[in-house]
Amino acid sequence: MKKNTTFALIFFRKYRKITRPSSIKNNMRKSFLLFFAFFLIGLRLSAQTPEQRFAKASKQDQVGIAIQIATDNKSSDPNKAATWAQKGYDAAQIIGNQQAMSQTAFLGAEAFINAKALAKAKAKYERAATHAEASGNFVMVSDCYRQLINIATRENDSKNALRYGLLAADLLRRKGGGNGTTSSPTQSVVPDNRYQQLAKENEALSREISTLRQQLAGNTNKAVLGERAKFADVQRQAEKIKQEAEQQNKEFEGKIGQMSAENAKVVLLAENAKRSKEKVESEKKRLEAEQKAELAEKEAEVQKAENATTQSNQLRNMLMVGLVGLVGVLLLLFNRFRANQKAKKILEEKSKIIEKEQQRSEELLLNILPPSIAEELKREGKAKARSIPEATVLFTDFKNFTQIAEQLTPEQLVAELDYCFKGFDYIISQYNIEKIKTIGDAYMCAAGLTPNSGNAIKMVKAAQEIQEFLKDYREEKIAKNEPYFEARVGINTGPVVAGVVGNKKFAYDIWGDTVNLAARMEQNGIVNRINISESTYWKVKYDFNCEFRGKLSVKNKGEVEMYLVK
Repeated sequence: MKKNTTFALIFFRKYRKITRPSSIKNNMRKSFLLFFAFFLIGLRLSAQTPEQRFAKASKQDQVGIAIQIATDNKSSDPNKAATWAQKGYDAAQIIGNQQAMSQTAFLGAEAFINAKALAKAKAKYERAATHAEASGNFVMVSDCYRQLINIATRENDSKNALRYGLLAADLLRRKGGGNGTTSSPTQSVVPDNRYQQLAKENEALSREISTLRQQLAGNTNKAVLGERAKFADVQRQAEKIKQEAEQQNKEFEGKIGQMSAENAKVVLLAENAKRSKEKVESEKKRLEAEQKAELAEKEAEVQKAENATTQSNQLRNMLMVGLVGLVGVLLLLFNRFRANQKAKKILEEKSKIIEKEQQRSEELLLNILPPSIAEELKREGKAKARSIPEATVLFTDFKNFTQIAEQLTPEQLVAELDYCFKGFDYIISQYNIEKIKTIGDAYMCAAGLTPNSGNAIKMVKAAQEIQEFLKDYREEKIAKNEPYFEARVGINTGPVVAGVVGNKKFAYDIWGDTVNLAARMEQNGIVNRINISESTYWKVKYDFNCEFRGKLSVKNKGEVEMYLVK
């Protein structure tokens, strides 16, 4: 935009040099140059892509751009439409606009419907219904439930279709009262004729819910009949098993009868065995005689075996010696292994200690410097100064600090300052704002130094919380009849230079006219109020009510416009 403005100024300067109150020729040249300049400016502006316009726009304008792009591509390119709808939703979520959040979520759901992604569409419709109900947009809530019922019907999910129908009917009953007139808070959003239409839709939904309940009951009856048929099959199988068991019992009784006949045979066999035993004893005596002869032969064989045993014992002793040596080697290896394990454990403990110390040093570094600056300092050993085109700087200063300090001991004074500044640190950390430093009783912080370090809106919100914190602190001190601090807060927005100074004790600081003017805003501020400059006002005027103070004289600056945040 700056390039376009510069380009136009060049043409207008040429135009002023050429224009003389003279002839028609000069007038023609004047008209031609004006036309050509505006043509080139329009050509440059039209060459911007939607992504470039989206990136340069504010969050409020980003929502409108995303909604327009998603609407244009909803049918032709559903995936692109869904992506832009999500971008619009993220921007609306940052500014907390429930109406815009419901509209972008609804557009994303319609894009997923066109892309046939029913599961994603279902999630988007549910999210749109939640935000629409929170913003009081009754029409969009009704449309979301209608689409959810259609999705459940397409998926043959009668339970969810019934649930969504009941939710829609309950919402119509609560918000619309079943007729065209109501005292609901959403009356200002939905026209009367729309309420009459919604009342008719309520009756249609009631009929559809009755149908779904009947279908669900029919499905339940079918399931019961199926279970009864399965139970009948089980009974038939049990009867068949019973018949088979009776048949087996009959076969078993027949086998028992056969066993009784066989017992008689066993008695006869026992008699025969007795006679055979007598024959065996006589044969045994004969065999004992033969065994004595064989015994002498076996004694000779035993003697040979004893000799072989002696040799085997010698071999065993040799093996034992070798085994003892092997065990000794294994013990040495085991001791070596235990020593290595012990050394490894000690090394791991030392590594953990080193890691903890390294983590502690990194945490201390991050307490002093922003993460990106700390990483650069660790990586390269130094951090380059950066020129930041837009940052918001805040200064606070306590009223009558010197007089209050004289009433307190040094320990009490430090404790009070520590309590207040810790409160400030916690508040700005909730908004990703960087603390720069404290100078006596002055506190300085900045937003916009890194991509994730907040903006002017977050800085004003943090300033409001700081004043609320000091208000509670003041009431507690008044109740105890003790001295208390009251602060002036000044805020300014503009370009700054940021960098790290020092060699042994690092200090992250910012410089520039923006910082000086922020300090002047605090010096010319009002106790318990937030004084902002004109540049900050243009960043936050749509989010906060501001009171114009007029132009006040500032040291080295002349008259400067100032505003008080209500």
